[in-house]
Amino acid sequence: MDNPYKIHRIVDSGDIVISPLSLDDAFTAIELGTKRVLDQGMLPIAVGGDHFVTHPILKAVHARHGKVAVVHFDAHTDTFDEGFGQKLNQGTMFRRAVEEGLIHPDKLIQVGIRKIFTSSELNFHAQHGIEVITSRDLTGLLAAQIFYEMVSVLAPTV
Repeated sequence: MDNPYKIHRIVDSGDIVISPLSLDDAFTAIELGTKRVLDQGMLPIAVGGDHFVTHPILKAVHARHGKVAVVHFDAHTDTFDEGFGQKLNQGTMFRRAVEEGLIHPDKLIQVGIRKIFTSSELNFHAQHGIEVITSRDLTGLLAAQIFYEMVSVLAPTV
């Protein structure tokens, strides 16, 4: 088997140590950890962790590259205005990213959504031109059709 680290310019930069007791400290640690990856000329790909980690990653990427396009695979939109009395948590980060100008809202594609909790989420999506491909939409679609839909939305920014 070929070694992917030799074939591609990739690296596992390891985990970012965060405080489990302070969202503010965790946010700062994640943003700075992502910045270190960007400073080395690499593209960060984050896998795992609470959805909350998305926001500080987007903030660091935005600081380097400006507004970005996002393809988000999930069952939920994560565009609540607030959750559990907090404006920033695992269910609000894409709303915050749009409001803060970190991403192109019309280049945010959410794939596999099966649950939209409130009409305010629907209104937010409509107001900002966010593309949603629901889990029901995926039924019967070919992978090529889904890819075409994503490319048609993202093409002007790629």
